[in-house]
Amino acid sequence: DGEAHRAALDAGGSTIAVLGSGLGRIYPDANRDIVERIVEQKAGVVLSEFPCDASPRAFHFPLRNRILSGLSQALLVIEAGEKSGSLITVTHALEQGKTVYALPGRVDRPESLGCLRLLFDGASLVITPDDVLPGARSSDSVKRSTAPPERPRGPLPGQLGEQLVELFAAEDVWLPDAIAERLGAPPAVVLTELSRLELDGHLERRTGGGYARARG
Repeated sequence: DGEAHRAALDAGGSTIAVLGSGLGRIYPDANRDIVERIVEQKAGVVLSEFPCDASPRAFHFPLRNRILSGLSQALLVIEAGEKSGSLITVTHALEQGKTVYALPGRVDRPESLGCLRLLFDGASLVITPDDVLPGARSSDSVKRSTAPPERPRGPLPGQLGEQLVELFAAEDVWLPDAIAERLGAPPAVVLTELSRLELDGHLERRTGGGYARARG
């Protein structure tokens, strides 16, 4: 992420940085120069949905992904494993009606499997920059509804999804990192399943980033 921001600034462009912490707690510290350059050069925006003094937490970063995709004209996935947190961003992008691009990789590399699966499922293939730029530019002219389409509640996505639903009592609100610790599952995997359950209408996200059983 940092290199993408720096490249945009070096090229005289603008960029938007969406933080996984508060604006007063830049993380990682090695990226502080990016924030300073964006502000000093008036070359974009630095934003966060978290309180100004909020510390970075593991679940903050996948949580912000819906903002990343929402601000984008299109989504390009460079590298992703089968359980990568980037796939959470893909889910949000598709719900928002954005075009998803993927860069192919070697089939024997775990880091390529997420992209290869996206391509198999219909993502747009990218080989050169020209494969992306026309689609990103043309997306300005596409009119999309500001309201998400109504969706029926879908089936539970496997054993982990069932475990998550069972975890939520009627009044319980769980934070993603607490769920990951309780179930002994990787945070990125938990966030992916939480996003799917939310999109399918089984769960809803509450103020503060917690999740609860959907009402009604």
